[in-house]
Amino acid sequence: MGACAVYDEQPAVVVSPPMAAVVAVDAGDAEPVPESMPAAPLCAAASELSPCAALPRLAAAPEIDGVLECGLSLHALALPGMSLPAAVSYAAAWSDAGFYVYIEVHAARSPSRGELEPLYCGDAVEIFVDSDGLPGSDGRYNAPGTMQFVVGAPDGADMSTGRFLGGEPQGPWISTNLSVAPLADGYAVETLVVGSDLGLWEWYPTGQIGFNLAVNLTGAGEPRGAPCTTGVGQSVLRVAAPQLECDGRPWCDTRSFCWPTLDP
Repeated sequence: MGACAVYDEQPAVVVSPPMAAVVAVDAGDAEPVPESMPAAPLCAAASELSPCAALPRLAAAPEIDGVLECGLSLHALALPGMSLPAAVSYAAAWSDAGFYVYIEVHAARSPSRGELEPLYCGDAVEIFVDSDGLPGSDGRYNAPGTMQFVVGAPDGADMSTGRFLGGEPQGPWISTNLSVAPLADGYAVETLVVGSDLGLWEWYPTGQIGFNLAVNLTGAGEPRGAPCTTGVGQSVLRVAAPQLECDGRPWCDTRSFCWPTLDP
């Protein structure tokens, strides 16, 4: 890939709160009930600014249930060169506890990866986080404080996850702040990345952080060769100019990360 390509400048899609069904009023009720009313308090206006430039702050701790937090915008993640019909959108924010991200993948499920193949050889999303907002020397991962997380598409009740540090596997990602929810035409991933996920005793984000996102779709690309036996198309939120051995991809080059400031 050539010079730096950024795929996060598309218009945001703002999610509005759902409306409750019409409520019948009994003649004996003391007070009338409106015919329709919001199912929840109205959300604050969502910022249209790209998450690569600035991250909004969550007013309260997020509820990690596979549903987008109220008040956030969905941004399209471009899928250049994908051979399958698909759509991917994301939202990102921060809280006192860490980095919040929500990703929706709308695509038909493809043939599964081989039983012995790495998680990234199948349908999955990838989340890259740097805690201090400073890219490592020559784009290398700072440890502790930087990590790549891979979350596989849901397969029944099972959840498949992995952590990688500069391309080296670090075992599964075990988190109570992670939800993977099936959708009618795909799946959604919602998480809050906290200090322990990055190898830190504690983490209070301040000023700036680094992050990147990617989606893998089995059958949407040319065969990747070992260790993957199937074709896997991958789209990345942002890549850097080709460096090192990975063409500026975020799994080994942190210079491809977004480095947003944190809204107060």
